[in-house]
Amino acid sequence: MARGALASFHYQTDPFGSHLWLLLPEHWQADAFSAMAANLGVLVTPASSFVMTGHQTCSAVRLCLSHEASDERVTHGLATLSRLLETDRPGAYPV
Repeated sequence: MARGALASFHYQTDPFGSHLWLLLPEHWQADAFSAMAANLGVLVTPASSFVMTGHQTCSAVRLCLSHEASDERVTHGLATLSRLLETDRPGAYPV
């Protein structure tokens, strides 16, 4: 599902894993992207949550794909994230 929905974007994952790291376009900061995604009903975690204080991190978010009750919810969430990634500036989410 993620491969199809996020085909235009950069991400890293183990093919047998249940999560992936989504690398964000330059105009997005991970905290802002996570907050906007949460406002749209999709929870993702900024990479900074996994880094020790004082260390640098890339602009990425972690998507966990294994805790949803249905494939439809995963598909909807991935589509929402894809549309959000396509916006050219944070805060300008397409209707």
